[in-house]
Amino acid sequence: MHRFIQNPALPACLAITNDELLPGSKIVINGQCRMDVHRGDVDSFRIDLFDGQCEHLGYSKNIAFHFNPRFRGPNHGSIAMNSYRQGNWEHHIENEYQFPFRAGQRFTIELQCQSDQFQIKVDGSYIYQFKHRYDYRRIGRMHIDGRLTIDSIRFETIRSQPQWPVYPPTPRSVMCPTIPYFDYDIRLSQQPVEVFLAGKIDTFPREYIQINLVNSERNRYWNGNGIVNIPVHFSIRPFQREIVRNTLTAGIWGAEEKHLYSGYSLNPGCRFDMMIRVDRHQVSVAINGQSAFEYRHRHSPNSIDALQVTGSIYLEHIRFQNYS
Repeated sequence: MHRFIQNPALPACLAITNDELLPGSKIVINGQCRMDVHRGDVDSFRIDLFDGQCEHLGYSKNIAFHFNPRFRGPNHGSIAMNSYRQGNWEHHIENEYQFPFRAGQRFTIELQCQSDQFQIKVDGSYIYQFKHRYDYRRIGRMHIDGRLTIDSIRFETIRSQPQWPVYPPTPRSVMCPTIPYFDYDIRLSQQPVEVFLAGKIDTFPREYIQINLVNSERNRYWNGNGIVNIPVHFSIRPFQREIVRNTLTAGIWGAEEKHLYSGYSLNPGCRFDMMIRVDRHQVSVAINGQSAFEYRHRHSPNSIDALQVTGSIYLEHIRFQNYS
């Protein structure tokens, strides 16, 4: 299966699923160096593969693989490669003898994952290799930035799978997750899908509880409050006895919805279970086995690829389940 992203804005911040970096899988980047690529600071452009999630999602900045072409003129330079761990760069590798990039020139970069290293090709020629310093299976995010434009990014996995659904009906469970919680799962983009939450509202909640179904691929720019695109947002407000639904688009909230079918039941200190079912046209939510509300999509449901939970809540269990 291939995943294709066209004309991403820069800086690009892209999620990577586990099966997209199996040995033999490739990330293919087609782009063009800007004419001014050799001007300014030496870091002309860079590609970073993050161990786990990146600092934009509130995680530590550990970089499993840093690929950095450094122009020292329009037609010459060097390639720097490294990793970054707990605030420090590690052993630096720099190749000054093979530099395939040119100002204004188009290029194709292939990053192929092997069991012991990354192999890097530029315009079809194998040029570089980088031994793994992190477990490649933990890589969860890729950043691209600098003086370049990107035409397309293609993730090529090695296993042929049916196009729909990508995941079988086998559920995935997360036990006792830490709050705040953010989890990329491409199952969410393949409807119908259910997300089951079981937990407890804090006895003395100090903040609203937010459950967000997020489009992380398009969240390349963040404001001071975090994500700027949220297709489905639930705000549980225990003291107001409300569950507010909304959609955030480019940092702007839409009209709120508050009607509940069976009344409010998520009181301070109470245990609960919540079933969120995402279909093609709407999201249906049941709380403690009772239908609570429905929410019509304002964004394409296929854009949803992550779950975020914040606020005064303790979760015992999250389960993701697709249906064919």
